[in-house]
Amino acid sequence: MEPLVLVPGVQGRWEYMRRTVDALSVHFRVVTFSLRGNSIDEYADQVARALDERKIDRAIVCGVSFGGRVALRFAATASARTSALVLVSTPGPAWHLRPRHVTYTRWPRVFGPLFLAEAPWRLRAELLSALIGSISLLPFVLSSGTGAEIEKPLAIVVVGGLVMSPIKIVMLPMVYEWVESVAARRAARRVDAAAA
Repeated sequence: MEPLVLVPGVQGRWEYMRRTVDALSVHFRVVTFSLRGNSIDEYADQVARALDERKIDRAIVCGVSFGGRVALRFAATASARTSALVLVSTPGPAWHLRPRHVTYTRWPRVFGPLFLAEAPWRLRAELLSALIGSISLLPFVLSSGTGAEIEKPLAIVVVGGLVMSPIKIVMLPMVYEWVESVAARRAARRVDAAAA
């Protein structure tokens, strides 16, 4: 199978893309990892180390979101090791993390609540479009005339989707992180209990 390096997004955890890894594994030898480092060059070096550890000379390099910037840096500095470059939802060259968000990513457990508290401001465009879409569908949700039996259920589903999508963007990664930390603590307790 052809090797494919999958570089995760700004959250840094490959586990958030487990289903993607599983789906790609049907067609590719998927290599992925959690991002560790403090600069784009350190992340690009991590791609090279992942290939070296598996004795892979060349691979398709696929970066998701911020991982696309890492993949692009790797491809630019190690073009001989890059058979193809795939960028998925990658921000443009002018995009940079704000200094406080860099701090948040270094200590996510400490600054997670603050990051969450800022979420409505960061998601204001999505929240505004969800609000406007929901308001525009209210006549259908509240209708009782001819065709209401078809329009009303559809409008309720669409409004629910519009309202829930921005919430899922914020909440799912946090819930995943919490579930993973609980599972890690339980596994550590089992190891400690077995050792005792």
